[in-house]
Amino acid sequence: MAVFLRVLNALENIRSAIAFQVSAQAGGPAASGLIEDSIAELEDALQVLDGARLHSDAVRLLQQARDLARVASEPEGVPSFFLAEAIRKEEAARARIIQ
Repeated sequence: MAVFLRVLNALENIRSAIAFQVSAQAGGPAASGLIEDSIAELEDALQVLDGARLHSDAVRLLQQARDLARVASEPEGVPSFFLAEAIRKEEAARARIIQ
């Protein structure tokens, strides 16, 4: 039961991170905060999965997505490009978890 709950938690974190990133792609003054929120959600998903040694392939994808989101949050970054890549990695991680 604990593994099931961890997986559900991680999937919700991924869903939330993607929602924040999609909103951030629209730009505006709140974009930076939304990206930071998405990074926090990814950190939570990583902690939940990696802490129980679950879905190591998805963990690697989520680490890459987190790193892309961090680059998107930098002033000299191109947020839309990096966020799109992060979302792609998150969707791939979600698919691997669901398999």
